[in-house]
Amino acid sequence: MKKYGIVKNGVILERFSDRDEMKREFIKRREEDRELWGRELKFDELLEDEKLEVMEERLKGIRDFLDFAHENYDGRTIQTHTRIYADELQWSIEHAKRNTGHKK
Repeated sequence: MKKYGIVKNGVILERFSDRDEMKREFIKRREEDRELWGRELKFDELLEDEKLEVMEERLKGIRDFLDFAHENYDGRTIQTHTRIYADELQWSIEHAKRNTGHKK
């Protein structure tokens, strides 16, 4: 799941879950302000609830892949395009520590 935003000078002015909606709004606003950009938001730019949503989607993808692999494994190497990037993994670890009361 990706999140999109309209950005000006590094500041996110508006957030979108739907890319097409972001594009439509961006096109309207861009005529008035040439410093605006519409783009996919980076993981570290997401709000906490958006990060959780993204990570839940990634987890679902990994679980689906593992279920498929378990049912269909025939001895060949299994590859997946489901990736977890370092910043996403770091956030997941910190989030888990906060929720379990773990001290640093």
